[in-house]
Amino acid sequence: MLSDEHTGPQIVRADRATRRRAIGWALLAVLAGTACLLFLTSVLAELDGLAEHSPELATARAATILQVALAIGVVFALIAAGWIARLSTRILEAGQYPLPGARLTRDTRLRRGSAARRVAWLGFVCAAVLVLAATGLLATGWRLLEMLAGA
Repeated sequence: MLSDEHTGPQIVRADRATRRRAIGWALLAVLAGTACLLFLTSVLAELDGLAEHSPELATARAATILQVALAIGVVFALIAAGWIARLSTRILEAGQYPLPGARLTRDTRLRRGSAARRVAWLGFVCAAVLVLAATGLLATGWRLLEMLAGA
């Protein structure tokens, strides 16, 4: 970290190993997402063929797929919201962002005082938006499942 007041704002330097790990995790997430999309494409094609012979069975399978997708989406959104809220709490407690000892993927300007509080409150807002989005996803999915059950 640069701490000389004459050089301008203090900068917390990036950690190359952390950057490599973050890129690796991002690539893994892209590969997993691609695999899920390919799997869902084949499942939906199978459902399309099944719908011609047995619409009731196709509807039941579609409802199961929707339940699993809803559960995964809601769980991930709530986990992310909890993690962001915890990080924001730690920022408020420390009075600075990034947190002391944090390993960063890029050089980041050190924020203290009101600037750090703004970052923390922005995190709380993002966490709340994620919780609201998860609730909306759950409500919409529930309604869609009811519609499928009535079909």
